[in-house]
Amino acid sequence: MVVIATIVPYFINGQSLIWWESVVLAPLKYTEARRYSTLKMAPLFVLIGLFLFYSHKSKRFDFNDKSVQILLIAICGLLVSFIKGGRINGHYLIQLHPMLLVLLALVINSLLKQYKIKVPVYTAYILLLILAESFLEYVNVLRNNERNTFFNGEGFSVPKYIENNKLETENILFFECHIGYWNLEKLPPTIAATHPSNICRDELFAFYANPRKNSLEELKYIMEELQPKTVVVRNGKRIMDKKEIEENEYMDAYSTEHYRMLATIENAGIIQRLK
Repeated sequence: MVVIATIVPYFINGQSLIWWESVVLAPLKYTEARRYSTLKMAPLFVLIGLFLFYSHKSKRFDFNDKSVQILLIAICGLLVSFIKGGRINGHYLIQLHPMLLVLLALVINSLLKQYKIKVPVYTAYILLLILAESFLEYVNVLRNNERNTFFNGEGFSVPKYIENNKLETENILFFECHIGYWNLEKLPPTIAATHPSNICRDELFAFYANPRKNSLEELKYIMEELQPKTVVVRNGKRIMDKKEIEENEYMDAYSTEHYRMLATIENAGIIQRLK
């Protein structure tokens, strides 16, 4: 229902074909072109399979319980979506972890009761380490609230620097923190540049009538014809993904010749075109 609901704004504006190409055809093409090998995906499925097998054989939780069944159905549905999608990126697991943690908690609780294990008090402090990343983010939020904003990170600090220093934003290009387009109320120089990684996803070009045939052509068009005066990159890292060897070589050579590092904002670098 959620996927079907996404067609509504397209239908209202008479652009149903764009919905079909962008929401259905393009993702299918993406997964077909960039599938992980079976061996790369196998460990997750093996671990979850062993965990569920052990839980069932040892009766650590009741598989006939409706709540458990709902969790199992949801977990199986996600695993099937991973198989269909052909890849498992780290942030995909955010959908899976909460449900697995509930089942894991049931197993641990069963073991503690059966063997009457006394849990040391310091264990609670160790468990708090799991939440360390969340606590750090809360600290960042509070710090930024002192500056009258709850937002933090390069996606906000870089656009603020650009505005404060009145940098040129015509055809501005974000290879990093691309939410900056939104915060600056600017469009990307090309459709492919909306998300930096999409520049190197040649298989998607046909779905938005991109006249360039591959990522190198796209990069050359942006850098040599549109010539953005301001470009945001990852500081101290490759501009593109490490797998995009040819594209990185081009960007390294071109940016060295035509750009200079203007400023470093947190983990982002702002390079400016030489006159």
